[in-house]
Amino acid sequence: MSLEHADIKRKGHPKAIGKDDDRFLIRIILNISPNHKWQQFFRSINTVQDNVSYLGNCVIIEDNLTFFCSEKKLEENIKLLDYYISQANKLYRKSIADRDDSIKKQHKGQDIDKQELERISKELEGL
Repeated sequence: MSLEHADIKRKGHPKAIGKDDDRFLIRIILNISPNHKWQQFFRSINTVQDNVSYLGNCVIIEDNLTFFCSEKKLEENIKLLDYYISQANKLYRKSIADRDDSIKKQHKGQDIDKQELERISKELEGL
């Protein structure tokens, strides 16, 4: 399945897969491996927020997203990640739509140019 045609979302429940002092290493499996552009949107959202938990330690490898978190912030951080994922999806879909619009405009301009070239060519036939 292509990222251009489907949103990224959690697949199953988060799992604790390790521990470092008082923080747990949490793994979330995603339904699709996000591409670089989607990850850029995810990171931009992840770094801009108002005094909420900062999840800057998120690592995404293929369809695995991992991060460290204290036990008392687990629920809050999972909800925050769900929000970040949904926002990254919106930004990614918008970037795809903008790209498609730009391509359509470019092709429309080429069609106009083609028509104009054909018109001039017909005029030149008589010379």
